[in-house]
Amino acid sequence: QNVTSINKRIAKLKTVGVSLTQECVDTVAVFSDAVVKVKSATSREDLEDAQDVMSSMEELGQCRQTIEQLISAPSMLKKATATIKNLKKKKVDVAEAEALLTAIQAKWTNLKSGVPQNSDVEAFLEEMEGLGDTVMPLMDKPENQKQGAAVFESGFLDTIVGWFGL
Repeated sequence: QNVTSINKRIAKLKTVGVSLTQECVDTVAVFSDAVVKVKSATSREDLEDAQDVMSSMEELGQCRQTIEQLISAPSMLKKATATIKNLKKKKVDVAEAEALLTAIQAKWTNLKSGVPQNSDVEAFLEEMEGLGDTVMPLMDKPENQKQGAAVFESGFLDTIVGWFGL
């Protein structure tokens, strides 16, 4: 069931236009093989071999988390763009946030252009977190706590907090 679920999420990731990192592809393959071994086990030794592989569930969980983060990236980028645009309309200095957003969008384009490495994905996600850290103080100003800022705050920040346990 877990293998089917993660394969569905991988398919969803492809619809976003991003390939899974090779490290995660390998982890999912090893896990899938272990499931097959468990299902076809005829001896205790077969089960023990599969159990050793199953002990690496943490790696599979990390891959699942990475997949979920990448699937939600397009909507987060859209929300971030809208929030920065709204803050700019309110005459808030968003130069730093705009520069970060431009860099993040370039990284996103790079992630979509091939098979990303874990370091590429981590750098993208760290920059997304940095963008949230940059924009939040701009939204905390009382005159900016109107319509547009709430879009960014409600979706993006909750996602970042969920990802990184902040």
